[in-house]
Amino acid sequence: SLISIIKNKSFKLTRTDLLNDKAEILFGDTEIHKQSYNMCFTGEKEYISMWAMYGKASGIKLRLDFPQEEFTRDITGDCFYENEFPKINYVKLWNVPQMEAFSLLSVAYLDKESKTLKHNGGPFVNLKYTDYIEGSLTGYVKYDAWEFEKEIRLRTLYSTGDRKQPKSIFLKINQNLINQFHITFSPWLSKEMQDEIRKCLDSLAGSKLSYDESVHCGEINEM
Repeated sequence: SLISIIKNKSFKLTRTDLLNDKAEILFGDTEIHKQSYNMCFTGEKEYISMWAMYGKASGIKLRLDFPQEEFTRDITGDCFYENEFPKINYVKLWNVPQMEAFSLLSVAYLDKESKTLKHNGGPFVNLKYTDYIEGSLTGYVKYDAWEFEKEIRLRTLYSTGDRKQPKSIFLKINQNLINQFHITFSPWLSKEMQDEIRKCLDSLAGSKLSYDESVHCGEINEM
């Protein structure tokens, strides 16, 4: 995935109704789901549980960090979707200056029992369940079991009208942001594999990127 991000200079956003968040499926506005696209981030430190949950077991797992300020400033605003036939044919959706067509907000966490929303600061503080039902938070809610992730989501809306909605769209980024990528290796990657990954990614990026080992190296075997 990271090879594709660097090679194509783009991030992939998934249609909201294809996400696996149960709270969204049960309570979100289904029409908005079908016309909105998300990319998920975390502003939180490393957790061993997140290394274990995301990515295939015994696969190559990497954490990608970059400055939020640079991201919101340097994305080009070009959006594309990928046709099924042929797969390499990208159709341009729109061009907008910087972040005008996007929202970048922290997720609100839904308490199952009290039906209230919790938030770690920001625009969703103290909002009640009824506020969410009105649809204003569609695409930005999860059950509070996931609250430790401190998730942030980028969302954009796109409608094809009567045509079939694409499953995903691609947001172009520029080289300046790629040059600031900071990559952390999973706790279970060998030194040899780390070296090979460095060579591959630096070659694709055209510059030396920044790398670190996980703070959890040696703590636990891969789950």
